[in-house]
Amino acid sequence: METGDYDEAFAIYQEVLGIETLQLGLSHPEVAVTLHNIATIECSRGNFVDGVSLYKQVVDMQKIRYGNEHITVAVTLSCLADAYEKLRNVNRAIKSYEEALKIRIAVLGKSHLDVGRLMHKLGRLASSRKDYAMANIYTTRASEIYEMNKLGPDHVFMCEMARDCADIRAQLAFAKK
Repeated sequence: METGDYDEAFAIYQEVLGIETLQLGLSHPEVAVTLHNIATIECSRGNFVDGVSLYKQVVDMQKIRYGNEHITVAVTLSCLADAYEKLRNVNRAIKSYEEALKIRIAVLGKSHLDVGRLMHKLGRLASSRKDYAMANIYTTRASEIYEMNKLGPDHVFMCEMARDCADIRAQLAFAKK
């Protein structure tokens, strides 16, 4: 997978999945990890519909195993949201990111960089829906988190944020006219 040979990685993971399922059972956490990796491969190959289906299966398995507020659930929800975003399903992407955000805040705290990153993504998605007021709320909070984490002005997140905030504020100003 790391070398970009997704077909070979897919074949190997399918073999691993068969062995794990046989030896460990369908509900074992290692089966969920393997399914997550297969979903990642599918998305890397551009098969986002298959990736979404697998990520949803993994989220269900993880919630049963770990509960609804475990960090592994948040990670998979973020991957699911990314896949929805690639499919241009903004509403489902937002819903998955918001669920992941709730978990990350509960587990990592309100000022964690991962929380800021999700808020930034939510701000971009809100902007894509032309909900500039909500986009401004998310990006303002994300900016505060980035600053709390002492990201320098040249950090890629800060550069992206400056551009996104300028775009959102311009749209808000335009809407007031």
